[in-house]
Amino acid sequence: MQADDTRLSWNGLAAGGGLLLALDRAAWPLREAGVLLDGLHFEPKRELHVTLLTRAQAQTLAALGVDPRALRLLAEPLQWSWRARDEAWRLRRQRDGSEVQSLIVRIDMPAQSDWRHILGERFGVDLGEPVPHLTLYTLGDPNGISVPNRLAFEALRMERVSMRSLRAT
Repeated sequence: MQADDTRLSWNGLAAGGGLLLALDRAAWPLREAGVLLDGLHFEPKRELHVTLLTRAQAQTLAALGVDPRALRLLAEPLQWSWRARDEAWRLRRQRDGSEVQSLIVRIDMPAQSDWRHILGERFGVDLGEPVPHLTLYTLGDPNGISVPNRLAFEALRMERVSMRSLRAT
């Protein structure tokens, strides 16, 4: 799966404060009935997106006085294409006393790393190395699990899963 001509659909910061790049759900057909893994039922994600900035990262930039329009101007020249890797993961975390899990597929999206590097240099902030991915299925919270950077990914990952089990047939 890939999208060579993904345009930056800029809707500004989401209501929750993060910055999302919406992707056409046809880019990755999901099993509408969800998937079973270890006897647990994971629901398909309602929409697909790549989180460019988490709420906390956007708040950090806002606290530095960064205008959201500057974020867009720095992002627009980049090529926001992506390609799915043959790498899927099960993530797990505790939230409000309950376990939340997500099934994700890693993607290559060089623009995300380039953009964060540009933001870091321009505004003097370390946003961490991104882990571009698509959350395909969730358990316990339909929004999934925030993965702001590589360190968080390492802490959240539970196990590698079969790509075949995540695709609609």
